[in-house]
Amino acid sequence: MKKLTHKLKELGGRRIVFSLVVLAYLGFLGYINVMMFLPGSAISAMGHFSFISTGDTHNLIHELVFALIVGTAAVGLFSQLWKPKENFAGQLIAIIAWLAMILTAALTNNWVPQPLFLRFGGLTLIATILHPAGLGLFNWIRSAKVNRILLTLVVIAAVPLTVFVFTNINLQGMGGGRNTGFDLNHQRPSMHGGSNSAENIETVRQQYGGYTVAQAEREGYILDTFCLGAESFGQPAELGAMGYHATNEALLAGPIDADRPQAFMFDADDRVLGVEYEIMAEMVSEPPQLFGQTFTKLPAHPGVAHEHYALHVWFIDNPSGQFTDFNPDVSCPAGSTPSVGASDMAMDDEVEHGQEHVAEGHYRNMAAFSFIVFLVSLLASFRTRGPLRHSSSEASWRLAAWVAGFLPILLGLASVVLPNAESSLGLLWGLAAIIWGIVFVVAAELTNKQIIQEK
Repeated sequence: MKKLTHKLKELGGRRIVFSLVVLAYLGFLGYINVMMFLPGSAISAMGHFSFISTGDTHNLIHELVFALIVGTAAVGLFSQLWKPKENFAGQLIAIIAWLAMILTAALTNNWVPQPLFLRFGGLTLIATILHPAGLGLFNWIRSAKVNRILLTLVVIAAVPLTVFVFTNINLQGMGGGRNTGFDLNHQRPSMHGGSNSAENIETVRQQYGGYTVAQAEREGYILDTFCLGAESFGQPAELGAMGYHATNEALLAGPIDADRPQAFMFDADDRVLGVEYEIMAEMVSEPPQLFGQTFTKLPAHPGVAHEHYALHVWFIDNPSGQFTDFNPDVSCPAGSTPSVGASDMAMDDEVEHGQEHVAEGHYRNMAAFSFIVFLVSLLASFRTRGPLRHSSSEASWRLAAWVAGFLPILLGLASVVLPNAESSLGLLWGLAAIIWGIVFVVAAELTNKQIIQEK
């Protein structure tokens, strides 16, 4: 008993309270995880990871990302239970996770689920305030030494991460009609390749004229199971059809780029018929133009859950014109086109589905995840010393590197396994995320090995 009392006195009241706060975070997280899989509980009724029983994986990427965000903070805090002054980067990782969530919540005005923000975010903030290092938690900045290899990898990842952040913030903000903090509705999207010359159109034809469905899917395009004809829009059947669309939803927020169409059009034999440039109507204040043509405003329809501006560019001959919406020489197989009534029903389902993502903050979480990967990898790019002059922080620095690497690896693996799930990176970007994460961890370990040898 005397030894325990002596040990507690050595630790001090601040360290004890700090440890209790960390244990409260971990305990609450463990409780939620247990209740999530207990039938009949309020938490399991929310449907998280319900794919285990239903097989429905459309929301699995979103649920995984939220779990990774909460888990990132948990890993950081867990490392604080032993020698928090030496393992100080763990606390920085935890606070980064929740600051990213708070930032994206503020930008999108979405704080769902609020109780988790208050409990998890609040406990992380309290732990930071009570950290045994005090203000010394940030003294490492003065003695930080840049690891150029890791910093180069961070710079390489910065561009796709930034695009990913703002795409998801746009989706989150527009989906609920919320103010995202950016004046999106009055910005004209940047146009690339907008020349009226046939030469530019021929360049597009040469680039994509031989595309296959498999190639498109590898680049994040998802092929519709239905064919769109003029009748699907309440138009005369004589106008023809568009064919089967393969759309990359990540590109629907813009910008319009002649070298990167938002969709491909295929026939029933998977032959590419042309491309479609498309942008959400909410993203522009006037119809865009490309190749000297003004985009047509189309209503929501199966495959696209919102009003949008579109420009079709046909690779095959079109008697009605190269840029018209329908081609009379294209037809849909019997039973493959949704009727006008079925189109309305499908749209209701898609709109409701999109509203579900917005209401639950799914896109917000995807943006927060990108912020976390960038900031934690940036933290790992600095070889630091701990808050105390003689405290080593090599283990702490390695933790940041492993977290920064494994986050994209896990999202990439999920995207490769579930290429058609909502917000999946797709096969190509999923593999890129995996490779980047592995290279980052390996580079960090080789650097650490070199440091040890130098000592």
